[in-house]
Amino acid sequence: MREFKFRCWDGKKMHYENELMICFSGTLVLRDKDLNCQKLCNHMYKILQCTNLKDKNNKDIYEGDIIQNRDGTWKVEYIEDFAAFYMVIGDEMQQLNTCNRSNEVIGNIFENEELLKEEK
Repeated sequence: MREFKFRCWDGKKMHYENELMICFSGTLVLRDKDLNCQKLCNHMYKILQCTNLKDKNNKDIYEGDIIQNRDGTWKVEYIEDFAAFYMVIGDEMQQLNTCNRSNEVIGNIFENEELLKEEK
């Protein structure tokens, strides 16, 4: 069974599932280590889904991650038309799958955008 995991970018910091709750109503809630909760305005935050794939270091790969492999440096995107996660660089796309064991998460598009610019 597929496990659904998310993370959230608030414009300054990435929040992971241990401090993030998404209610069935779509409400986004952050909780701190003391379980104090704060309701967030969803339109101000970017919610990113886990692909349920891991990189070569056993790290979860999320939408918005920057991954590197023998073919280059890629951005991970969910493409709605294909209902799948893809690695994207410029106009080139490759479906993200378990076959490529050389993928390594090196950052994300929010905190490390410069990693994609270096590839051009």
